[in-house]
Amino acid sequence: MHMHASFESTVVGALSAVSQESALFPRQGNQPLAHKAAEGVPWRKQVISLLKDSLIKELLCVVRYNHLSADTCMQPLLSAEFLLHAHEELAHAYRLAHHIVELGGELEYSPRLLMRMGRATHDHHKDLTSMISANLSSQCRIIFRYNEIMSQIDMQDIATRHMLEGIVKEEREHAEELMSWLVN
Repeated sequence: MHMHASFESTVVGALSAVSQESALFPRQGNQPLAHKAAEGVPWRKQVISLLKDSLIKELLCVVRYNHLSADTCMQPLLSAEFLLHAHEELAHAYRLAHHIVELGGELEYSPRLLMRMGRATHDHHKDLTSMISANLSSQCRIIFRYNEIMSQIDMQDIATRHMLEGIVKEEREHAEELMSWLVN
């Protein structure tokens, strides 16, 4: 599926905000971050690492929603809704990137990330129900991950928690909308 040039340039521009691939920032169990900081992992670096991983996931969602919009072009209302979701996910990515910088993290472009995203972002579905189900599953995973991060930072980083709560609220709205499409 070919992406529109303007969308492609937007994603490439957003990708330039990504510091390194998430593989460089492995998750270290389910311990609260306060315990990790006590073990010598700087608190701020760990939060930045989690946010960078989330930024990559949001960018993947942008590309996935763009594909879904194109795949449903024969159903204009659904296609427009998927495109709206793509823009909302891009706004999430922007908020994450901005917050990473506020925390002192560095943002840079990684061509390897762009190539990896190109291979990992879109599974072709033969019918609308499987397409929506796969996207709902993806939404649920990202909501779960954000809740996990919020539980790890608890109230130790109010600004990050507040930003993530806002993103989770919007992600839940996406999931509820997808669920309603499956029911109808």
